[in-house]
Amino acid sequence: SFSQMAKAGVLWTKSEITEENEEYLLNLPYIIQEHNIVFVHSSPDYPEEFRYLLSPEDARESFDYFSTPLCLVGHTHRPVIFCEDARTKEITQEKKFIVNVGSVGQPRDGNWRACFVIMDTEQYTLEFVRVEYDVESVRRKIEANGLPQKLADRLLAGM
Repeated sequence: SFSQMAKAGVLWTKSEITEENEEYLLNLPYIIQEHNIVFVHSSPDYPEEFRYLLSPEDARESFDYFSTPLCLVGHTHRPVIFCEDARTKEITQEKKFIVNVGSVGQPRDGNWRACFVIMDTEQYTLEFVRVEYDVESVRRKIEANGLPQKLADRLLAGM
């Protein structure tokens, strides 16, 4: 279900972006595959439904919907790695992995810092990176634009 906070954010964004940018975003594919990696916002099984992959159980059925070793996702704003074989601890090209790359805003994992992934496609390594940013400035902008207070507060709490 689409929360009222998310709806407010989408409506504000829609009022701020150009028609050209909106058209570009609307025409993006749900799934992109490049460099033997699948990129999808939500989940590879039903990308247009924006399903949340929050647990290994949620991720389990998604592994059948991509053939590459790696699928990078977002949507939950929670950095995590799911492996088709739960015993595997290291990213390899022999197994399948779903990696949620985290969020550079509106975190959901209890950590307020921006989170992203750096991937070395030659060495096949992946590193989660956290960086601090001017949260107070962003909070003030959210409040000044009349968006829900929780969107501003979440930046500090990370939830």
